[in-house]
Amino acid sequence: WEGDTELFDRAVDRYQLTGAFLSSLYVPAPSQTIRHLYERPDWILVYFDYDAAIFLRDVPANRGWIDRYRMDLGQWRTEEANLVKIGTKNVIPYRYVSRAYGLFNMGFPEKAEREALEAIRIDPQNAKAYKLLGRIYNDRGEFARGFEVLRKAKMFDSGDMKVRYQIARALYHLGEPEQAEIQCRLVLSRKPNDPEARDLMALISSGKSEAFHQAFPRGDHGR
Repeated sequence: WEGDTELFDRAVDRYQLTGAFLSSLYVPAPSQTIRHLYERPDWILVYFDYDAAIFLRDVPANRGWIDRYRMDLGQWRTEEANLVKIGTKNVIPYRYVSRAYGLFNMGFPEKAEREALEAIRIDPQNAKAYKLLGRIYNDRGEFARGFEVLRKAKMFDSGDMKVRYQIARALYHLGEPEQAEIQCRLVLSRKPNDPEARDLMALISSGKSEAFHQAFPRGDHGR
């Protein structure tokens, strides 16, 4: 469940497992495991929604179920919410958020984006949806757009260090290394061994070193 795919594969071989039920009702299914299963040709997705992803191993005993229920997420379409029917009630769009994370983790960021945008349409203060959109936009290199939505995610959940890291990532690529460093230091104060924040801090530090040597090209550092 923590993403050790080698351990999962060993368990499959040892116990001859032919099905995998990954619940996502309360928290997203683990990203490494769900991606691993979706990319394996011998595991077939037969159910996906906000509450779970179900995979069947491609063995003769499962062939009838696979033929009947095989899913192609490339054909996934986001259902538009009926806001009139929802009315003025405060609704948490957990179904859209859960599907968004599942789609993203299985390698469909554009479809995840549509689910997250629909979640925000229902609940304009949904931090998890903004957080995922920020990651998607940063991964595309759309850092200004990423910063805009991550800024909102931080407003609604200031304690999420993954949001802070993605903000730092956006700021660094937007030419604001000082602001990026502030965010990275905050992440590392809470999670000292965070590998992503440490890598980004190294990039920021190397940039400072390069600027320093450009300012003193002859090694005249004492003046």
